[in-house]
Amino acid sequence: MFPALLAGTMVGVIAFAPGQTVEYTGDLFWIIMIALLFSWILAMIITPLTCYWLFPDRMKQAEDAKEGVFSIKYKQLMRWSLRSRKIVIGVVLSLFVLSIWGTQFMSQGFFPQSTKVILFVRTVFRQD
Repeated sequence: MFPALLAGTMVGVIAFAPGQTVEYTGDLFWIIMIALLFSWILAMIITPLTCYWLFPDRMKQAEDAKEGVFSIKYKQLMRWSLRSRKIVIGVVLSLFVLSIWGTQFMSQGFFPQSTKVILFVRTVFRQD
C-alpha cells in the first residue's frame, strides 16, 4: 500500500514539474512537492501511530468488531467484479473510449498567451 500511495503522490508532484510551463508554475512545483510529501508522511506514519498510542483499547475492540453495511456491500461489489471480469473490462474500456472521444469538445489552450517576449536563436558552430 505504501508504494502505491507514494507513486500517486509523486504523479501529482510531477504534474507541476518545471518544463514548458515554468513561467506559470515554476515555484508552485516546489510548494506542491513539499506539501504532498509531508502529507504522505503524516497520513502513512504519524496518524496511525498517534491513533495506536491514544486509543489502545479501541484498537483491540476494532479487531473484534463486526463489519458495517458499507464494508459488506464493498466486499460484495469486489467479489462480483472479480467474477464478472469481462463485463468490468468492457465497461472500463468503453469509458476510456468515451473519454478519448470527449476530448474533441475541450478547448485547446491550457495556459493563457504569454506577454513575455521570447526570442529563439539557433546557432550552428563548425566542428574543428
